[in-house]
Amino acid sequence: MFLAIVWRSIAASLALPLVSGQAEGFLWLLDLRRGKFGQINLEMVYPFLNGLGLLFLAATGISMWLRSPR
Repeated sequence: MFLAIVWRSIAASLALPLVSGQAEGFLWLLDLRRGKFGQINLEMVYPFLNGLGLLFLAATGISMWLRSPR
């Protein structure tokens, strides 16, 4: 999940020319941000990875909460 967040934040920061109207040379960044790496298309996998990351964070948070001294 951390890698997905870092990857999307880097791609979003590089996509600033798209917002400013200079999109012609930077359309490849939109493909990268959406998970299209040439022939590999991860667009359908991202929601599952995000869901697994959320479940992992919830499980570790609950386990830390239950182990905390009271």
